[in-house]
Amino acid sequence: SSDVCSSDLPTLRAIGFGDSLRLLRWRLATRKNDLDKRRDEVQHSIHQLLSSQGFSKKTERYLRLLFTGITLDPELSDHASFAHFTWSAMSHGSMVLLKDGIQSIPQQLRERLNHTTIHFNEPILRIEATTLFTQSQPFIADMVILATPQHISQSFVQGTPVRGSTRTTKMFCFLSNAAPYTLPALMLSSTWQKNQGSILHVNIPTLLHPRSDGKQMICATVIGEDTKHCNQHSVQSELVEWFGDEAKQWDFLRMTEVADALPSSQQEKLALNPSKDVYVVGDHCIHGSVQGTLESVERCLEAVGIPLPR
Repeated sequence: SSDVCSSDLPTLRAIGFGDSLRLLRWRLATRKNDLDKRRDEVQHSIHQLLSSQGFSKKTERYLRLLFTGITLDPELSDHASFAHFTWSAMSHGSMVLLKDGIQSIPQQLRERLNHTTIHFNEPILRIEATTLFTQSQPFIADMVILATPQHISQSFVQGTPVRGSTRTTKMFCFLSNAAPYTLPALMLSSTWQKNQGSILHVNIPTLLHPRSDGKQMICATVIGEDTKHCNQHSVQSELVEWFGDEAKQWDFLRMTEVADALPSSQQEKLALNPSKDVYVVGDHCIHGSVQGTLESVERCLEAVGIPLPR
């Protein structure tokens, strides 16, 4: 489709010599071993960063779509340091698509918990010192570590009301006997946010990790306000515009909705240790990525004197 562009890193032929030099300059400004070196600098938004680089309108549009998909924020209001981190990771590192999905990470952690009791369906009402109060009983602990979403942690630590969800995303998955394209790439919609469709991007994870039945899984992602009015039928109709009548034959597999999928860097970051024996970890403590989550946990372990697992 002429309305779709691949998210492979831009080539010289695609974006021209001038923008290629600008992207190279950005790459050279990052260092492989110091992905977060700009975190403490004066913060501008990603929107301001992209506007100030002198890119052509076409390349800037491409980058705005790319970072909208990464941050789930159409306004690109997050700090520019996160864009620097992401661009550095893409420039110097490898992208990883987990075979069993992101759920394989907590599953692996759970399998290693040999002496731990996990209480399900016990919503915490409030925290006093190191006592957690639920509807059924209080839990008294030596230490409390809050590993909850940004707005939940803020409600416990600062006493602010829990607000409605933001940065919501929906992923609609369909099954097909054949893939509509064979390049393992993310496809960005060049008409998104122009009242011409709700799908931001499409990817086919089975091109990297095949299903046992040989079918291809096509995943379409919708974010923000568009999630309120889209459904499997409207999304599949839109996919027909992308890939032609073959998309009409695809079987709907499932829809996954995630509210508060990512934190906002505009919110004031919570302290690691806001009160005695209470610690806060999560992606919102560093930046909205798995890397940010792991860094916040490492910081917490160092603070309480627990050696990092090797």
